[in-house]
Amino acid sequence: MHFFHFFFANVCKCQILFVTLHRELKTKSMERWTRIWNWVRRYVLNKYVLTLLVFAIVLTFCGEQSLLHRIERAHEISEKEEELAGYQRAIDETNAQIERMNASTENLEQFAREAYFMHADNEDVYIVNEP
Repeated sequence: MHFFHFFFANVCKCQILFVTLHRELKTKSMERWTRIWNWVRRYVLNKYVLTLLVFAIVLTFCGEQSLLHRIERAHEISEKEEELAGYQRAIDETNAQIERMNASTENLEQFAREAYFMHADNEDVYIVNEP
């Protein structure tokens, strides 16, 4: 009997200790969350911080001068610059070809034969399409 009394007394003491610890932890946890909420309310939910946050959202997402529109336009500009560089290369190649044709009549004649299938009166031209 003495053993059971000792065992149940220890179980009751453990339960009381557990309940007490649980209450203390719950109280400490609530105190911690209360301190966090007070800090958030004081520094994050401040009218100046909220105004700054709204202002940042408006600048980022709203209007023609928003950050998103600026990024899109910068991307378009880079695409147009690449396209312009391609056209400039084509112009340079064409100018070089014009200079070669103006250098001699043989080059001009060769260009006319190749590009426009021109031929002299005493020549026959055969066009062969290669697959």
